[in-house]
Amino acid sequence: MGKQRDVASAGKPTEPPRQKKLPRQARSKFTVDVILDAAEQLLEQTGSLDTVTTRRVAARAGLSIGTLYDYFPNRDAILVELLNRKMSKHCEEILPRLRGPLCDSLPDLFRIGAEQAIEMDRTLLGYGKDFHSRYARHFYFGVYYPEINSPGRKTVLGRIERSAVRLFSQKAEVVRESDRELAAFIFVRALRGMISTVIEERPELLGSPSLIPMLQRMMLAIVDFPAPSEQDTARPCADGAPHGVDFAHHSATMTRRTSFAQQQAR
Repeated sequence: MGKQRDVASAGKPTEPPRQKKLPRQARSKFTVDVILDAAEQLLEQTGSLDTVTTRRVAARAGLSIGTLYDYFPNRDAILVELLNRKMSKHCEEILPRLRGPLCDSLPDLFRIGAEQAIEMDRTLLGYGKDFHSRYARHFYFGVYYPEINSPGRKTVLGRIERSAVRLFSQKAEVVRESDRELAAFIFVRALRGMISTVIEERPELLGSPSLIPMLQRMMLAIVDFPAPSEQDTARPCADGAPHGVDFAHHSATMTRRTSFAQQQAR
């Protein structure tokens, strides 16, 4: 029976795998953790997905195959939840970087975002291209959503888009795109979609040193970030003076403009 379920999961599933029983009590959570730990141990020891079968996982976990099937319908459901756990941990680890002083710079923030998005897809790809092609679109920012249009996924995407709009507003001196809501919508989806397309159509390009800088430029173009040659005159300081311009000269200029306006008003 276990072999049949493992073989069936190797083809394209009729629906994305998910846990059959969500652990709510401490004992159930412990059982799920034991199953996932056993699957991870098998992967680390052998380096092959072929060795991760429901029967081997159950044996390693010290559980009956029936108990395992109480929580997971097949091998892929175990692997998906294992990935979900890994990616959630990875997201928690990178949050300090995204909130650190380095990310005061929009280009640096976009570069780190591209690096982490690629790293997540590399993790998925480590389970095989076939596995990636079936399930990558269900992972978004390290979280697995069995249903593409699920309320949970829409809620998370909406929250990320609103955060992006706030960020673009805070960086108004360098975000010249006026429709920030549209920019946020495209921004949130473009990075994930582009990386998935590269992996599905030309996976060898994933190792190109040009990929991250190219994705960074794409994201900067979405928000209409000024070119370096434009930034000296395009970015005002907090006091309104353009960067690179002497403050005294700026103050004198503003005084002359104010005086001229007052004369015109008389």
